[in-house]
Amino acid sequence: MRRAALVLLAAIPVLPVHPVAAQPIPPQERLLQPRTVFSPTRRFMVSGLPPAEGITLGRWAEEVAERVQSVMGPVPFERGQFVEVVVDVTGESGLTVEAVQRCVDDEVRQLLIVRRLDEDSMEAAEERLGGLLLNRYALARQAPAARCASTVRVPDWLSVGLAHQTNPDLRRRDLALGMKRWARDELVSMDEVMTQSHMPLGRWARKADATLLVNWIVATPRGAEALHEYIRRLAEGAPFSPAEWRARLTGQADARVAAQEWDLWIAHLQGRQREIGVGSVASVLRLRELALEDLSAVSGPPEWAGASIVQLVGARKEPWVRQLAVRLAVRFRLETLGIEPEGQLMAERYALFLDALAGRPRIASESRLQELWSQAEESRIALETLLESRRLYLQDLEDRLDPDAGKGAAPASVREFLDDIEQRLPTP
Repeated sequence: MRRAALVLLAAIPVLPVHPVAAQPIPPQERLLQPRTVFSPTRRFMVSGLPPAEGITLGRWAEEVAERVQSVMGPVPFERGQFVEVVVDVTGESGLTVEAVQRCVDDEVRQLLIVRRLDEDSMEAAEERLGGLLLNRYALARQAPAARCASTVRVPDWLSVGLAHQTNPDLRRRDLALGMKRWARDELVSMDEVMTQSHMPLGRWARKADATLLVNWIVATPRGAEALHEYIRRLAEGAPFSPAEWRARLTGQADARVAAQEWDLWIAHLQGRQREIGVGSVASVLRLRELALEDLSAVSGPPEWAGASIVQLVGARKEPWVRQLAVRLAVRFRLETLGIEPEGQLMAERYALFLDALAGRPRIASESRLQELWSQAEESRIALETLLESRRLYLQDLEDRLDPDAGKGAAPASVREFLDDIEQRLPTP
């Protein structure tokens, strides 16, 4: 029987087989096939998109990481570690974005799943990716064997607040909303913000409150130290209580003292938000010269007070220079609140110079530092030219609105709300 079957099989002619999968894919179609790519630093692996789009998303992830690093320092990644970013547009889940952190083979793996690429979903993705990156600071403080025992997670009030605080567009939007809530006495207390361990996706008022609180923490002299100590305590399973936060930020655990200091800071911030023009830009330009208080904060030599920050390049191997550069980079970014885009660009370029001086994300050569400084100075010159043109324009505008007013300074309404004043001009 078996022999007969073999004879029958042998009698069947063998036809050539040409499977569809074996056919060559045209180059144009191959470029549209989803592929797995790595970001430039290999800290992020992106899958589910064509190569060009995947590379763009990888760069976006790197930008999110850079913003987190601007406050927290380099994100801890051990050799071979990465965050996986998966784009899945099948629509099988109701959540547009998910952040997953789990143990696989005794190693913590981090996964960001993005199911939609619209603006709202990418804002949510930035929040969730920021949370995963903050978790890495705590994981790095744990022994490898302990990381899977109880996987640490930074609360959303901090991760969402920091993601928004370090993104200029989100920060401006949240601060505008937060200060409106403050003016209407709708802003919740510091203690209540800190109860928000989980924040749902989407835009809602409590996220603006979290942005205001994190902004205050970062701006407070003790804030950066408190953030790192909080991460250390979180890794140990004993994070700060609201009372401990208050004590570290204000020197007292009294809720009334903390509320008063936060309130005064918001009032000061709201006053600065109304400033547009030379006065607000001047505060950024003053940071180009080293202040004694900044030097004292990092135990730097007091004789450096008044020196230009570019002179730090020659002393960049000194330990206090790196600490000072980190501190000043944060201050430059904070001082951009309420100023025109050209001023924000200038401040960001000075901050990038200081990031490189601090060795973030990597040690920069002297020629690279000088190149970054030149770019910052070019932005300053362009801004000063713009401000002078604006001054002349305002003067001309005032003369046309009220020719008999003389040559005094432009009215405050003109200085603060230039667009509104332009609308009052007669239509030709």
